[in-house]
Amino acid sequence: MVKKNISGLFTAILLIAFVNFKPFAQDQKQTLTVGIYQNSPKVFVDNDGKAKGFFVDIIEEIATLENWQIEYIFGSWSENIERLRKEQIDILLDVSYSEARAKEFTLNNVSVIETWLEAYAKTSSSVSSIADMSGKKIAVIKGSVQEEFMLEEIKRNWGINFFLAVFPDYQSATKALEAGQCDIMLATRFFYFSQEKSSEIVPSPIIFRPSQVYFAFPKAQDPKIVNAIDKHLVLFKNNPNSVYYKSLNKWLKKSNLKILKSRYRIIGIILGGLIILLAILIISLRKRIWTSSSELLKRIKNFLP
Repeated sequence: MVKKNISGLFTAILLIAFVNFKPFAQDQKQTLTVGIYQNSPKVFVDNDGKAKGFFVDIIEEIATLENWQIEYIFGSWSENIERLRKEQIDILLDVSYSEARAKEFTLNNVSVIETWLEAYAKTSSSVSSIADMSGKKIAVIKGSVQEEFMLEEIKRNWGINFFLAVFPDYQSATKALEAGQCDIMLATRFFYFSQEKSSEIVPSPIIFRPSQVYFAFPKAQDPKIVNAIDKHLVLFKNNPNSVYYKSLNKWLKKSNLKILKSRYRIIGIILGGLIILLAILIISLRKRIWTSSSELLKRIKNFLP
């Protein structure tokens, strides 16, 4: 009787286990922690707390194709780079190449996009060359390539003295620039398209340090994850209808209109100036013609009886 009860209980357990069994390979998603920070429009968190931006669109698409579950970890740039260093996150989005970073972390082989550094200033200031940065207070993001470049390259090799003001993000750096607490702010070319940029802040002609931008991983990251990202990036870049180009168009479209408006404004100013010069020339010619005509009439009258 006892054996019969045990046998029935065992059968019931097996039946429950069979009913609730789900194939691991089909339903179980690999969870990856992804570090993000405020650097619109490449990567940022909107007012609703949602991850947005060009890099987010790409990693979301890859995650869907690879059956990954993405868990975003928000923080400042310096906080996230430290998390990557301590292997507390699996991926950090939007990382510009440097030799030091390539040695310390794993970067994927296929670059996501190219960038460079630009010097931004208020419209009222005059910054047109690197020499103009001498004696200026320059805002940079803590732990960024901007900070490294200014200290290692500009100050050491160019011999230009300046005061460096370090901020946790572009938002606080922008506010300091607008308030006149800094003279210049260094940022990537994508800051021009950022929601943080106000009409007061304009890019100067100073452009330097072109570089490629990647996904970054801890050194011990599984190569399969890195290779999967590279594989999809190659496919995205070779397909004009992919999420890569759709995302670029989405995040840069509004700013492209700003660029066109700015160019039209410049063309309008030039045309306006030409019209004014032409009007001055016409008035001058008419005056000369009138003067010449008057003199001719006087001479003719002198010959008449």
